[in-house]
Amino acid sequence: MEPLVIYLIKSATGMGIFLIFYRLIIKKKGNFVYNRYYLLFSIIVSSLIPLIQLPENPFTYKIPDAPVHTSIQFKEFIVHQNNTHSFFSSEMIFYSIYIIGALLFLS
Repeated sequence: MEPLVIYLIKSATGMGIFLIFYRLIIKKKGNFVYNRYYLLFSIIVSSLIPLIQLPENPFTYKIPDAPVHTSIQFKEFIVHQNNTHSFFSSEMIFYSIYIIGALLFLS
């Protein structure tokens, strides 16, 4: 997948989690100033969290590769890809759903 699509999926997931938490717990309270700050904070955090790169687990031990003396033969095969471009691609549909969700979240 493209990096932008992965970023948008992670960001949308974060926004969804923050929105569910807001609707279930925070919306019922009457402090509207706090609610506004929470919503602004959730947009910023859900946009920044996907940018954080976590290192691999430093506590895992990698076993050195031992030399293996076996032979494996692979048959060649060809994969044909049809390059049919339509107006309603899956990427276009995903972006449309994301934009509609973001607009609903901001309204």
